Amino acid sequence: MREKITIVAILITLAVAGVGTALAENPHPTLFSCNKGKGCKACSCVVPGEFRDTVTVPDGWKPESCLALCEEEGATSSQLVCLSSNFFTFGTARNTPTLPSPPFPPDENTCDW
Repeated sequence: MREKITIVAILITLAVAGVGTALAENPHPTLFSCNKGKGCKACSCVVPGEFRDTVTVPDGWKPESCLALCEEEGATSSQLVCLSSNFFTFGTARNTPTLPSPPFPPDENTCDW
């Protein structure tokens, strides 16, 4: 019985060490898996001076989807965001109620908004 416990303990230690090594090499694995490695899309809804809600969204989202989310949240402006492993870029904010057209993609539109 003691031998089985020792073997299980060794296997658990090896598994944990493997996960730790993988995380050290890629501390944010989900940022590399978005949009075929091009970066993650995010939608940022803003009421200046009150709140900013920025959420990552599926690759299939369009600028109109971000606008709809921000309108639903009662935000006064919306922004498209691209996130990667070492940078993020925001597009120009669009006022949601007064200009009901989608926000602009960031200049470095690496995530294919």
